[in-house]
Amino acid sequence: MRLAGKFAGVVASAQPRSRLDSREPARQLARWRRAVTALCLAVLVAMVLSYASLVSSGDAGPRKSDFVPYYGAASLVFAGHGGQLYNFSVVGSAERAAVRPFHIPHGVMPYLYPPFFAVALAPLAGLPLPVAFLLWFVLNCAVLAGTLLALRRVIRIDRHSSALYWAAAISFFPVLLGLAQGQVSILLLGVITGTYRWLQQSRNGLAGALLSLLIIKPAYLVPILLVLVLHGRWRTIVGCAAGAAALMLSGVPFTGWSAIRGFAGTLRQAGSWTTQIGGFEPKWNDSMAGWAQLALPVGVSGAVTAAAVAGTLIALAVFTLRAHDWSLAYAAAVIAGLLISPHVLAHDLVLLLLPACLALRALPLEVRLVGALAFLYVSVPAGLVVVAFLPIQATVVAMIVFALYLARHPARRSTPPGTQPMSMTTPLEEIAC
Repeated sequence: MRLAGKFAGVVASAQPRSRLDSREPARQLARWRRAVTALCLAVLVAMVLSYASLVSSGDAGPRKSDFVPYYGAASLVFAGHGGQLYNFSVVGSAERAAVRPFHIPHGVMPYLYPPFFAVALAPLAGLPLPVAFLLWFVLNCAVLAGTLLALRRVIRIDRHSSALYWAAAISFFPVLLGLAQGQVSILLLGVITGTYRWLQQSRNGLAGALLSLLIIKPAYLVPILLVLVLHGRWRTIVGCAAGAAALMLSGVPFTGWSAIRGFAGTLRQAGSWTTQIGGFEPKWNDSMAGWAQLALPVGVSGAVTAAAVAGTLIALAVFTLRAHDWSLAYAAAVIAGLLISPHVLAHDLVLLLLPACLALRALPLEVRLVGALAFLYVSVPAGLVVVAFLPIQATVVAMIVFALYLARHPARRSTPPGTQPMSMTTPLEEIAC
């Protein structure tokens, strides 16, 4: 607890009005800030070197990344076979042709995203896989940089803590994993961050249109829509519905109507996968569904998951109606989306950067907040080790602990007279429609 208290002082300097003990020497604070920054950078260097070693040994790289199903689906659209996006046999053939001389685990990596996403990526299919992966990597890096800059403005950190902010964010394990695997998770982080910023600026229709991109992973969209409905954000909801419809229709000329039915059918089918498809084993699934499948028999885990999903959405609704700061309700919705999703891998947890930054923006800094954020930070790599010995998803536990902290924090109540709030947050209900 002593160490956590000192670390709290380090992060507290990022706040415009921190509650640092006036007796804490500035030099000691600077030493701890530098120490934590150095630790984060050491973690970053270690992960980069580990990945470079895997690439040099042939155990990682573009042809062994999660970008392969994106490229395979894009290749089908590029070749005029977009109607076969959800035909596993055809998709598997396209993927095997792209990764030769390597092999595809289980014969196919199913394409689990909407048809329009494959259409958008079709231009990359005209390039060799390594070149397409490099361009996708550069795009992800650009989105990540823009998102982190936006989040930096959200929490309004000072120049003294800027290095700590960047080191901690970039060394977050899901960030490096998402970049290395060529996943779409960083783009989704950009979507939810951009939506939040546009809601702050009263650009409600545009915020809804941007939010519609979350239909790439529909489970993430449901809790955010629930928060918006409870706050009566109808222009945002209409913008989201119109955007989603436009996105789904945009792929029809290239994939046909059958692809939309194929997408829905594949999602239903994926809900029952465990060991049939690589990456769907319960031990890799960082959601409540994965934890239930890991710890309970098949017949029981489904019922427990359904109850947990319903309970999570009900708890989110109650918290949203009681919260005085809409940004915390938005943060809780992002956490809820990860918890209720039927399939969450480690790279998907990059979305937790937004709730973490919103908590630092809206809440008084204290040891418990720093402890919750540190738990989130270490739970991803630590969970990969723990799950090998115990039927426990450490990341799920960390997300629940963080959500409970948000729900119980005094910032939900009115600020006492004569005191200053930690941030100049505008309630959602005060943003003009």
